[in-house]
Amino acid sequence: MVMVAAASMDPKANEHPEKLVDLQRHPNRHLPVHALKEPSMRRRHGINLASLVVGVLSAIALSDPTAARIQCQGNFQITKYGPIATPYCEDEQIAIVAQSYGLHISASEIHNDPLKKIQVCQALSSDARLKGACPVRGSRNG
Repeated sequence: MVMVAAASMDPKANEHPEKLVDLQRHPNRHLPVHALKEPSMRRRHGINLASLVVGVLSAIALSDPTAARIQCQGNFQITKYGPIATPYCEDEQIAIVAQSYGLHISASEIHNDPLKKIQVCQALSSDARLKGACPVRGSRNG
């Protein structure tokens, strides 16, 4: 290519050598002008597509929060393998029984405060629903 450019610079070979002044290398000279602007548009479309995918995936993940929640039935956690006795569900059962007696106590208080759990169990020791859930049960006779 250098030889072609040198040959075309020869005044005898070219009638108008002044038009050949700009012979610098332009790698994208063969592309149309709109094709040169396209990579930034592609990048913008890629960012928009990526943000759309992230939005859809987060919407799917957050659409059903109850599916990830532990399901209890009495003292047992319900799993796909059947009911399993867990301390979490036992604490939930203690809170449900205490609320049925009118005590203002939440399940998180029972989970996080072992002394509160023992106090509630001692106060409601005569209730049969707490059998197995309470670590200490008072005597029924007195």
